Amino acid sequence: MNQDVKSLLKILQKFYIDHNAIDDKEYYKQIKNRNTTHLRPIRADQYIHTLFGYILSPEIIDNKWEISYEGFREECINLTSVLTETTKVFPEKVKLDNLKYEEYLENPFVEKIREINYDDVLIEAITDFAETRELVLKEFRFSPTISNSLKNYGEDIKKKHGTKYRQASRKAALENQIEASKDFYDEITSLDSGKFHIFNTVPQDIYTGVIHMIADEEDEFVWLLKKNDV
Repeated sequence: MNQDVKSLLKILQKFYIDHNAIDDKEYYKQIKNRNTTHLRPIRADQYIHTLFGYILSPEIIDNKWEISYEGFREECINLTSVLTETTKVFPEKVKLDNLKYEEYLENPFVEKIREINYDDVLIEAITDFAETRELVLKEFRFSPTISNSLKNYGEDIKKKHGTKYRQASRKAALENQIEASKDFYDEITSLDSGKFHIFNTVPQDIYTGVIHMIADEEDEFVWLLKKNDV
């Protein structure tokens, strides 16, 4: 008997087949009752379904279905926070002390600011972009719950930008297109930052950082208003 077969038999000895096992519905009920006592009953199914979604997410499958205890526990904590409608203090922003601004000068979000001749805000914009992206990569990227909340937050920003862009473009005359575009930039970046995930407030620099991340990825998210030649 070769070594591979011996190893397989050793593993198989650890398996137990229970032909009298409870059916799937009863097993699901037991899992739910055992693991959702910290939630209101109305939230129990959502909690279990979301965690199953986490286990089956592409990030987990692509990682050979390897789930760390720390990662799963963090997802449970994040999900519980959402479903119990509690609030948290927003994570401390990552400070990048040696930020090399010149490395970002060809980024689309920078080019869009330069289209309206608004170099005065470039340093601030690059800082917010870089530090927010770092926060997203370190704090949010590995949690599907927070990632989905961030996606929805970004969608809300895009809708506000689109509506106000159309309004501002209707008012912008040919002779003041650039100045009107600067005003539009200031208006959007100074809007209320809104809510995100379980956080009642979002720091303004994080809000503007998300704006610039969107501008860096979305071609239609621009600051230069359309010319109104009417």
